[in-house]
Amino acid sequence: MTTHSKTVIGSAVTAASRATTGTISIPSGKGGTLVAVEAQVFGTLETVVNTGGLVELENDAVDWKPFEFYTDKKTCVTLGAVPLTPTRIPCHKNLPANSTVTVYYTPQDDQSQKLSVTIHWIEGAFSGRQTYMKSGIGSAITQITTASAHVSISIPAEKGGRVKAIQAQVWGTLETVVNSGGLVALKNESAAVSWEPTEFYTFGDTAVTSGGVELLPQLIPVDLDLPGNSTVKADYTPQDNQSQKLSLSIIWE
Repeated sequence: MTTHSKTVIGSAVTAASRATTGTISIPSGKGGTLVAVEAQVFGTLETVVNTGGLVELENDAVDWKPFEFYTDKKTCVTLGAVPLTPTRIPCHKNLPANSTVTVYYTPQDDQSQKLSVTIHWIEGAFSGRQTYMKSGIGSAITQITTASAHVSISIPAEKGGRVKAIQAQVWGTLETVVNSGGLVALKNESAAVSWEPTEFYTFGDTAVTSGGVELLPQLIPVDLDLPGNSTVKADYTPQDNQSQKLSLSIIWE
């Protein structure tokens, strides 16, 4: 089994809008199966503002859509330092030789930041089920009561399957001695077998006076029915009323 990896890094962006990071060309005779994607954000750290955002990958030779996920986030209060950890997503997708992968990035904030993406693949003929990923993010809320359908994700027609994992990330305004994060409850009313109950607590962050934090995305393994043309909804109950929003990525085959 021969493995390969290739990386692209984009120019710094200063807008909270979708931007092209760059492309990755797959050499002739070295196509195969994509097995993982790693994303790393290099941002100008700002107080109570989050780096990070949504990563999308497309392939010009085969239909990868939807294939998107959220990165980690970094922020600080007054003073602080944070690590830089890549977000790694295992997957299984057809990666033809001579194809081109295009990477897009949508930051959560307009501070200066740039994205690098590394794809990892196994050389040889592709076989098996494709991995798809579709994401959604709620609007900022300032409550400790349940926000019904805080996140809503529409699954494309003819691309249903089985959900294998849920990626969750909380985007909050870092406060001293206050915890971000909360309870997520998932449902899909079109599923043949009900998702309920499917609930979990997210990661969170906090600080005292000053400090920096890195919040990694949370990956929860599941096994759930996912019909095409259905809608995944997530209720969210924060632990505190600081401003925060939840993002989710549904990962299925």
